[in-house]
Amino acid sequence: MMKKVVKLCSIALILLLLLSVVASCGGNKTTSGDSETDTATVETSDDGETSDNGETSDDGEISDDGEISDDGEISDDGETSDDGETSDDGETLDDGETSDDVDTENGDAPEAIMDDFGGYQFKVLTRGSGMYTSNDITGEVKGDVLSLATYKRNMALEQKYNFVIIETKDKNWNTTAQTLGGTGEHQYDMWSFKMADMPSHGQEGFIHNLNELDGINLDASYYDQTTRKSVSFANYLFFITGDMLYMDDLGASCVLYHPTIWDTLNSDDVYGKDIYTLVKDGEWTFEVFTTLAKRASADANGDGIYDNKNDNWGCGYANGDIFTLAIGLGSQVIEKDADDVFYLNMGAKLQNDLSRIFEFFNSQACIKDGTYIDETHLFQLCQLANGAGPTSNIRKAGIEYGIVPVPKSDEGQDGYRSYVSAYAANCIAIPTTIRNDDIDKICNIIELISYESQNTLTPKFSEYLFYNLIQHAADIEMVEILMKTKTYENAYVWSTGGIYTTLIELNLADGSGIASAFEKSEEAVTNSVERKLQRIRQLA
Repeated sequence: MMKKVVKLCSIALILLLLLSVVASCGGNKTTSGDSETDTATVETSDDGETSDNGETSDDGEISDDGEISDDGEISDDGETSDDGETSDDGETLDDGETSDDVDTENGDAPEAIMDDFGGYQFKVLTRGSGMYTSNDITGEVKGDVLSLATYKRNMALEQKYNFVIIETKDKNWNTTAQTLGGTGEHQYDMWSFKMADMPSHGQEGFIHNLNELDGINLDASYYDQTTRKSVSFANYLFFITGDMLYMDDLGASCVLYHPTIWDTLNSDDVYGKDIYTLVKDGEWTFEVFTTLAKRASADANGDGIYDNKNDNWGCGYANGDIFTLAIGLGSQVIEKDADDVFYLNMGAKLQNDLSRIFEFFNSQACIKDGTYIDETHLFQLCQLANGAGPTSNIRKAGIEYGIVPVPKSDEGQDGYRSYVSAYAANCIAIPTTIRNDDIDKICNIIELISYESQNTLTPKFSEYLFYNLIQHAADIEMVEILMKTKTYENAYVWSTGGIYTTLIELNLADGSGIASAFEKSEEAVTNSVERKLQRIRQLA
């Protein structure tokens, strides 16, 4: 999915000109309300569950290994257009316009198995509540640039092939999926919700192994090969991401920094260059990051008590940022052997990296506040915004910020790495409740949507970031680094042996006893992996 940012630099000046034109016109262009679409979104009720961080959760489900949901993830901003007059980026549809032509020139273009799908209703179950509600299956003619692009993608496909995309945003999606899988009732052709929910459904036999479906071309460029390689287990691939979806890209981790505080610390003089040059020169390291954070921390009001509102902090973080930093430093908690089977990384480097992270998080420099960068934070660990994430809220508040990758371990490390939370990422999964005579048709529709997304939705992702995320020209290159270096952690994706929770609890305690914790966890991880293998072998 790195293609989504490759064009950022080339379109930046064009977009600036576009913004000035829209501003000069007073934003008075109107969007046609005459066009009708069969693309539908169905809402369902909420269950009111809560997650471990005190936020209202998406579903409140806990895995078979006792894992808890990820912490400190980004919420939607609920942003809508003002009157339906124009989208927030100034893009409109001309009166009566409903779609673009379907592009079939790319070499990866799938061949439709039929010219007319006879009005088939392609039904998708998606995440309908919480901080990462699905935004990438159906769209709106009066929405933001991505929503509009999604709408136009669907219109083009529906008109060309005569099928209808129907999305059900279910606030109890995981319970619904579990129920349907258990009863064998077929209601949906595709499931697209929280990645961390999918492994349990795969082990129960509720979703297909994509490696065994001839109708899905996993080698195609419109599927994310990093996800494909990372989240498979024992050569079973139950879910994947790709150009059809962008929520995984918006879940990529980064560091926000406050330029004013950076300047107050004379950081450019200390290191002889600005933060963006540090990144490009390979010198944005954990040592630089933590040193600056510790310098920024101060009891600003002199009352002897450090609190969020009245004092200065080097870095804000949430529980899940243990993995944000660990992956940034080049470590993985769960690794794979030659047979694509998980095992616990018992190496000294990982434990040393965790020791450095825990020491930093438990220092006076850091605050686990669940909020995002403000006038008192130099740095904030978080994910990219999804239209309503932290950066959008910051822009609304008028707070300046910059974006850089998570620091690497040292200058010798080969590049930066961006952790993608499986809580944030939605994905593609195909339920086994589909009738055998429909499976080829459904796979083909998924292929057609994925390919068309590469041509219509993906190019608009760059514009979306520009309007909703980027404040400085230098941020463009930084976001490109994030998209090229996305990495998953199967301690969370596959809920492996409770190690995710163990590390969070260890940090909350004081961060000591890492070696002992790993020794105690090794058997639990091994047993967890063996249970997963047994379930998968039974599927065969």
